[in-house]
Amino acid sequence: MDFKIQLEKITAGERGTDGIIFDFMLDNYQSRTTTILSYEFHLLLSRPTTGEVSFLDMLLPELNAGFEFQMKFTPSEKRYLRLAWHYTPRQLQQVEDWRRDKGPDFELRSRLSVVSIWPGQGGKPQEPTFSGEKCFSNGSYPMRFSVPQDQWASVLDQIGFRHIVLYELPMPPLPPGFSRAEEYLREAWDHHRAGRKDETLLACRKAFEPLAYNLFGDDRLSRETVLARLMTQAGPEKRTEVVKLWGALQDLLSNIGVHERGKPVELTKADSELAAICTTAFIGYLAKQK
Repeated sequence: MDFKIQLEKITAGERGTDGIIFDFMLDNYQSRTTTILSYEFHLLLSRPTTGEVSFLDMLLPELNAGFEFQMKFTPSEKRYLRLAWHYTPRQLQQVEDWRRDKGPDFELRSRLSVVSIWPGQGGKPQEPTFSGEKCFSNGSYPMRFSVPQDQWASVLDQIGFRHIVLYELPMPPLPPGFSRAEEYLREAWDHHRAGRKDETLLACRKAFEPLAYNLFGDDRLSRETVLARLMTQAGPEKRTEVVKLWGALQDLLSNIGVHERGKPVELTKADSELAAICTTAFIGYLAKQK
């Protein structure tokens, strides 16, 4: 006869679990006593405008928070079901590429094996019946749901996801002289996840501003001088090329979307993504010279 299901919230899993937790409310809305013998849930990414879907992963029982799902339901009983998505960076990047400037859209497909006991005449229960069932929402199957953009951005921040490129280019904890730059980088990624493109570029520009003072106590130092003091083991040719790269990146951050006359240039998500990735990679490179 199937179950009703509703998403209550999503949260980041405990640190070290690489999980995103989905809390659902499962409703045995009928007059039967039911025990779920086994269940399977598949999470899919969806594009409602085109009907396109892409399988992401199976959702598994969440085992790390002292939460135990009771499989037996009394008539009309509702109960929380907590499931974990043990994502990979590539899967998260697919979600980011699909969602554009809004929260992601998902589908949940389910299969449950249950045994039910229905009330009979004269109050005597009927014999148990076994069936395969699924979970539906708002009268339809599969369940379709959207996660608000601010909630999704918060989860990504908690798990520390930025972009898959940065998983391939791991950045160690930044040394003390880069603490202000690191704060601006975090702001930049928060803005990027929330679709605030102008604010993303502004935070990226600010990430470079405190370096000379925080590292060497003098905000008047040129890029060449900062790099000469940082890259003591590098030859002048190498430092010259890195200075060029630094200047080109700051020019990009200062000029992209900026207009003197005419119609304003509209920034895209790709613009803010480019700014955040390049700034993070370059600040990380400088920090490794310290």
